[in-house]
Amino acid sequence: MSIVPHFSTIAKNNFLPSTICFGYVSKRWFTVTNPGRKALPKLPTEMKMKYTIPKDSYLLSDKVSKIIKKGKIDDAVALILSSPVYKQSQASWNQVIEEYGKQGKNDYAWKAYTEMKKRGIKPNAQTFTVLIRGFLYSRSPKAIERAMEAYNSIGKFIEGPSLQHTNTLLMVCGEHCDTDHLDRIISGIPKDGPNAMDLVTYTTILSILRRKLKDTLAGDTNTDTQNNSTNSKKHNPARKENPRAVEVYEKMYQVWDDYVEDVHRRVKMHKVDPNCTTPLLEYDIQILDNMLKACYEIMQNTRYRKFGRKGFSTVEQVYGKLVPSAKPKTTPQANDHIVEADTIPLIDMSPIKEGGLVFGSKTMKMILSICIKDKQLVKGMRFWKAVEARGFDGYEPTPQTRSIYEEIVKKCSRK
Repeated sequence: MSIVPHFSTIAKNNFLPSTICFGYVSKRWFTVTNPGRKALPKLPTEMKMKYTIPKDSYLLSDKVSKIIKKGKIDDAVALILSSPVYKQSQASWNQVIEEYGKQGKNDYAWKAYTEMKKRGIKPNAQTFTVLIRGFLYSRSPKAIERAMEAYNSIGKFIEGPSLQHTNTLLMVCGEHCDTDHLDRIISGIPKDGPNAMDLVTYTTILSILRRKLKDTLAGDTNTDTQNNSTNSKKHNPARKENPRAVEVYEKMYQVWDDYVEDVHRRVKMHKVDPNCTTPLLEYDIQILDNMLKACYEIMQNTRYRKFGRKGFSTVEQVYGKLVPSAKPKTTPQANDHIVEADTIPLIDMSPIKEGGLVFGSKTMKMILSICIKDKQLVKGMRFWKAVEARGFDGYEPTPQTRSIYEEIVKKCSRK
């Protein structure tokens, strides 16, 4: 007599049980593990074309690369599996994992990762980078969960995770609009040393938060539209800000302030110790553009205008006070988001990312647009003239930005 609870149903649906189950089969106890995971697919073992097995691991890796470039990933996998284990290598399997990931076949990528380990081939740093990166292309609701699983297993095989692994995981979170794991991931990044946060880390976090803000504001707009159509004949009093939008926006400024403070802190560390292992933080226009886009988007709704006004403070932190204040503050105000102890512009302290820009036409467009939204027309004019006087390499005003500037000038002349 054979008693097997649930197992026939589980096998039929190709799922393993969500908990460890015990059964009694022919007077023998069995245990089923690998909780809640759909059974991984089998890798192809037959080649559509005949290939000779190369003499060593290097030649096999090179051949796998060429086969994959021809779009024949199944043949590449079958060739590896047909080769003796001593000829298989991390390089060969990493290429397979990467290609499956790019195709959105994450179950196959995971299976290749599993087969690699079964053959005694230890995953290296590149293995985990391509495995995690593959979830960028996944449409599975469990993509983040699987990426986190890969990330958390890194320490079992190599020293890590490295900053590259962390940045890759953050990119996956951004692609899937996931902010729930942000704090946990960030808290695990060391403050100092070679794996401390870099420009990519900060920029990616801000991009994720800005996308969350945009989605939240879009939800507000949809609600407004529905309420206006429902209550078109009723008095519709002004509503308060959506606390979720305010929370995300403030979170962006916390991250920005951390970045600015980190730039200054690392500069001081390198002055004290030129051999400091914590690298200097680079600057690129993209990180500022994330903040300016968030300011402009939140100012589209008049309920949030007061929050959008913080935008110009980030500009002054990067470029300095190009526009002198009419009434300088004698005491620091709360929520100014200015690093009071360090007033040197970031572009004069931080190394510029290789190939990056210090200032661009898109940045100018957003700054002028924010000035118009906030009715700070004079400030917009002064900023334009200050940029012209200083000059930035690679910056030339476009017809569109010049048109916005001329609009500001006309509005100022009417007053």
